[in-house]
Amino acid sequence: QASNALLVSPHLLSYFSPIVGGASHGERFLVDSNLDWGQDLPELRNEMHRLGYRRIALQYFGTASPAAYGVDSIPLGPDIRDCQGVAVSKTFLWGAYTGGRDPFRKFRDIEPIGSAGYSIAIYDLKDARVREAAQFAISAGVPR
Repeated sequence: QASNALLVSPHLLSYFSPIVGGASHGERFLVDSNLDWGQDLPELRNEMHRLGYRRIALQYFGTASPAAYGVDSIPLGPDIRDCQGVAVSKTFLWGAYTGGRDPFRKFRDIEPIGSAGYSIAIYDLKDARVREAAQFAISAGVPR
């Protein structure tokens, strides 16, 4: 177990037993503070740089300011034309705190282009399926 935990370091909050698929699949079993405290904003900034993204539409589960970590983002909403990608905290991606609407369910059928740690999935807005999923989420009512 200890060696498996070291494999996800420094993302220890995201550790899940290999029996359930490890950190890569833990969000299918538990979300909220079991996975996501907003700890991956620095990693999101790094992934944005790696992908060449200047700005993203962000549906983030946490209380810290993304800008404080160098993340240029706007909340996911109707005006995302200046964004290159969409980033969704897995707590929202798997339907928690969405009032039963599950607005992000279409994203679950799309392979993310990147990941910030194990708690934020990143999608490319050049993909028509991502644009459609974003519009669906917006029309279904994203949590604020």
